[in-house]
Amino acid sequence: MLAGKMLEPVAGQAVATHSVFTEAARGGVTVLVAAPGSLLTEGLATALTEVGRRPVWLRLGVEDRDPATLLMTMVAAVRRQLPGFGAALLARSGAWPGSIFGWDGLYQALGAALADQLPSDAALVLENADRVDPHGPSLELACRHVLPALPAATPRVVIGHATLPGVGVLKADRVPTAAQLEAPDPAVALPAGLGRWRWRAATLLRRSAAVRAVLAFARSSLTDSEIVRVFRASSLPEVLTAVAQTALSRVDAGSRRALARILRVGYAAVDDHDHEHDRVYGKIQGPWFQPLVGGWSRIRTVWQAPLAAALAGDVHLDRDTERGIALGLLRRGAVERAIPLLAGLDDQPTLVWALRQVADDMIASGQWGTLGRWLDGLSADALEAEPVLLDAAAHVAFSRGRTDLARCWLDMTATAGQRRQDAPRRQEGIPGLPGLPGASGQHGRHGHRGEHGPPEAASRRLLAASRLTAITGDLAGATSRAEQAEALARVSGDATVEAAAAWHLGGLHVLGGDPETAAGFFQAAVKAVPTGPASGSPMVAEADRLVRRVVDLRRDRREHAAAAAELARSEEATMALLRAHLSTAFSAPRFAEEPGPAAGAAAAGEAGGDPAGAGGRTATGLSVDLSVVTQRRPADAAMDGCARPEMVVHVLGPLSVAVNGRPVAGWGSRQRALLAYLVLHRADTPVREVVMEAFWPGVDPAAARNSLQVAVSGLRRVLRETTRGPVVVFERGIYRLAPDVAVSVDADVFEHHVRAGRRLTDLGRHDDAVAEWEAAVALYRGDFLAGTRTDDWMVLPREQFRLTHLEALDQLSSLYFGTRRYAMCALLCRQILDRDPCREDAHRRLMRCHSRQGQPHLALLQFRTCAEVLARELRVAPGPATIRLQEKIRRHEPI
Repeated sequence: MLAGKMLEPVAGQAVATHSVFTEAARGGVTVLVAAPGSLLTEGLATALTEVGRRPVWLRLGVEDRDPATLLMTMVAAVRRQLPGFGAALLARSGAWPGSIFGWDGLYQALGAALADQLPSDAALVLENADRVDPHGPSLELACRHVLPALPAATPRVVIGHATLPGVGVLKADRVPTAAQLEAPDPAVALPAGLGRWRWRAATLLRRSAAVRAVLAFARSSLTDSEIVRVFRASSLPEVLTAVAQTALSRVDAGSRRALARILRVGYAAVDDHDHEHDRVYGKIQGPWFQPLVGGWSRIRTVWQAPLAAALAGDVHLDRDTERGIALGLLRRGAVERAIPLLAGLDDQPTLVWALRQVADDMIASGQWGTLGRWLDGLSADALEAEPVLLDAAAHVAFSRGRTDLARCWLDMTATAGQRRQDAPRRQEGIPGLPGLPGASGQHGRHGHRGEHGPPEAASRRLLAASRLTAITGDLAGATSRAEQAEALARVSGDATVEAAAAWHLGGLHVLGGDPETAAGFFQAAVKAVPTGPASGSPMVAEADRLVRRVVDLRRDRREHAAAAAELARSEEATMALLRAHLSTAFSAPRFAEEPGPAAGAAAAGEAGGDPAGAGGRTATGLSVDLSVVTQRRPADAAMDGCARPEMVVHVLGPLSVAVNGRPVAGWGSRQRALLAYLVLHRADTPVREVVMEAFWPGVDPAAARNSLQVAVSGLRRVLRETTRGPVVVFERGIYRLAPDVAVSVDADVFEHHVRAGRRLTDLGRHDDAVAEWEAAVALYRGDFLAGTRTDDWMVLPREQFRLTHLEALDQLSSLYFGTRRYAMCALLCRQILDRDPCREDAHRRLMRCHSRQGQPHLALLQFRTCAEVLARELRVAPGPATIRLQEKIRRHEPI
């Protein structure tokens, strides 16, 4: 990173003083939107120095549109006062990249760290903010989370040359108008001989500190006639161009080309000043240079176009010179300046070489957005020939939500890597540049890897590779890479990456259906993660909380099942003793059974006649064969349905039934549907004819009755494999579950949690409501009786449960959004859209989640998806609310 962008101006230039700077130095937040040249920031440096403030100064560039780069810039600037500041924060940015996990948490952590560690005499200045805003979320993130976190007395100044939408989230103490930025009485005398141009010159002097500096320079460097000619220009750019042309006309061609080289970079570094350079540098001095502390200087923004015009043909550098400038910047670690220069040369081999040096480290440091923009400029052939760049492109595609493209790049990475292994080893350096090593590490030596040694960078690259491998479905490969990352981080002492790797391993085991193992990894992450606001501990703690809840629920289910089975066995044994005790005094009635499919005599008994029914059955519905009870063998008792069998039924998703803990299996779809019907209607107990019409509508009654009896017979046969007690009984013309069967249905529990969630939401008890809605969502394994043949009677409950599930997802996602749990909210929004792609409210909430996480590109992609779905499915356009939201996100306005 170029050091000059973090250096404050040298204080003391008289023409730069201004009352707005004096006010800003007193403390609070000041937003200065001023035309280039209207103010000279040396005045702010002077005002801060006079009140004993030491500024942290950031001069932003287009590279800082990437929130990861701005984060690194701010950390580097603070380190001028606090060496070692932000190590945990940069580690977190690499371990949990903001492009995937969102930027808010990282910038909140930065604000908290600054509030805790920044010296009480510090100030914060963000200059050239318009180069960042409104082109990305960086400035808004800083204004939302960093500037407000500092003490009210700390001066915080944001300076830009154009409108700054990102500062809208700030409560600024002062925002001076254009009129307030003018100098009421410039402390310089106008040159004589201006005549009718005098009034225009006075206006320029009042409005522009740059013009006042020009006049001071001209008095010592130009003749009176030259000064008059300069100030007869009609506008600020013309005045500056005239001064530059006049002053540089006395300079030799070599010095002019030296100035052109400095203009190309924007800065002149003290380490560039050998003896010859000092001589040349002295010739090109002028008001276009702003002196910075440490011997650096920069070309003022307002002077860039006038200097280019004054240099005329000398401003155009040849390709070798531009290439040399770019590679020199790369040597000094100014990657953010070097790569764009190389990209502008249309020199793909050198650009590819340079990107290959820095790609791994930029992925490891979380600068996926910047790297992605650079990779977008490569040809497909150049990209596909480089495994390192293909791998980086896969990560970038993943962060942009293009998982299909990420898989494609990942597959091509393996192929390209094999080709390179099979090919003869090639020269990695750039011909003719022996001073530049060709191996990977340029960026690392001067940038991120110099910050955290190679083991740390390697562990972060492995962790990023594990995330990418997981999206291809290769959980084993992802786990292997994550384990390597964890081991490397442990050896190197990088606690943040160790915690992130353990957290990621826990997530992989959750995906693999093993929450118990996942809980161990999440607990390890909790222990490994450093304490403090920059550590990412809230995310780790939340995962640990949720997985422990899952594990506890599973344990409770097992314990409850075991307890229920034990109680059932105890009840059965006690009931057997009671029956044996009463056997001498009572007869042994049986449950009335319906006739078999071809049992004519039984059918007659069912229709009327013998009140007790055929075979001595009584109409009471009670049936106890005491001889069977008293003579029961141990093996029979083990699988027996006791006097009160316990039946657990899951109807949300594929039907699943267990009786006394034993799963029911080996049955057909008709038997499954019939049992589900009886379970669902166990309260209203419909008569036989209603059941016949539900399953065989329009069929001859005799045939339908026979089909029903066949289905019931098959169902009883299947249930006898799990219990000998009756489960389905027939009495008084009604098929129903036996009254002594204890039935537990997931749909009942689901509806209970939904009702509780609604009530708690209405009461404003959001934490309790979240627990209820989470429980409801967890119970919904799929649509009602999924995988079962569909009968007409299933349609209504299936749709009712589907709508209730969507309500639960909607309510829970809304509560997550309200508590800033944007990743979980986004996950639920996607689930809603999987089931109902036309839900505009879910599209909007997902767009807001992406925007709040610092991913506006994903929010705009979601809008495009919404528009396409609505056009395809409903032939309508998105509603006004959705369009307004999209426009606000595109303009980077707060949402």
